[in-house]
Amino acid sequence: MKINGLLPIGSVVRLIGGKRRIIILGVCQKQQNDKGTIWDYMGAL
Repeated sequence: MKINGLLPIGSVVRLIGGKRRIIILGVCQKQQNDKGTIWDYMGAL
């Protein structure tokens, strides 16, 4: 699935002002038990 303007799964990034890198594990994630909040990215250190 390609979503224009978003980085692909597996990309490694460093947030502005961050010291550690983060890997993107998912895109357009909907939070369960919530009222429809959708996050651009899901990642891990």
